[in-house]
Amino acid sequence: MTNIIARQQFPKAQKVTLPQLSEVSQVLIQLEQNKADVTFVEPFQANEFMASRGEVFENIAQDTPLRVFGNTLMFAKGEFKLQSMLNTALQEDLQSGFVKESIAKYKGAAASLYPVKPPFDPPYSKPQVQAKQ
Repeated sequence: MTNIIARQQFPKAQKVTLPQLSEVSQVLIQLEQNKADVTFVEPFQANEFMASRGEVFENIAQDTPLRVFGNTLMFAKGEFKLQSMLNTALQEDLQSGFVKESIAKYKGAAASLYPVKPPFDPPYSKPQVQAKQ
């Protein structure tokens, strides 16, 4: 994926490549040792690396990410009932606030994730009726 992003958005950049199954830390070490100027990794992984080593680089896409990818799950072919059940459960977790509460439990997670906004403004967040004065 990093190669695709580099090729599409930075076609003139010189590329430094590592084997496909390299640890993310190896990619970040390339930055730390000035062997590369930029890389594309999940913010949580970069933040964890910097927390253990000191802030050796910065996230230049914190406010405007270059790309955003949703998490996915794989199913066996034809597993529509399982997929539907998990989609329903995950939607309930999102709409009930469980996902937001879970993210808040983990240090650094909120700054590393771009949560999906609920498809509506919950009615319990605003008063429905105001008393006459």
